[in-house]
Amino acid sequence: MCVSACAVGCESQLHRRFSYKAELPEVPQPVKKVETSRVQAEKPNKANIPKSEKKPTEVDKETGVRKGTKKNLTYTLAKQKIPLEKVVKQVMKEFPEAQEKSIKIWYKRAIK
Repeated sequence: MCVSACAVGCESQLHRRFSYKAELPEVPQPVKKVETSRVQAEKPNKANIPKSEKKPTEVDKETGVRKGTKKNLTYTLAKQKIPLEKVVKQVMKEFPEAQEKSIKIWYKRAIK
């Protein structure tokens, strides 16, 4: 039991642990936040901002591929029965980032 007389009656573990000392250790108190005088600008609610409507992409009815793409150009040239070598050259001229391997795959699919 506790040597010193306490109001708690030695119920807390902290008091029992430090009962041989004259004082209990101080427990840090939570710091209260002080309101600042800065006024923050209110952000607009994203739900209220109307979204800009995008145009629907045009799809070629014959091939089912979007118009203006490398794949669409390859499909249309293949339907015109142009040889593969010329198709590759023409697509690479229009789209320099195109890969020859992809063009060959699209060409073979278009012929079927």
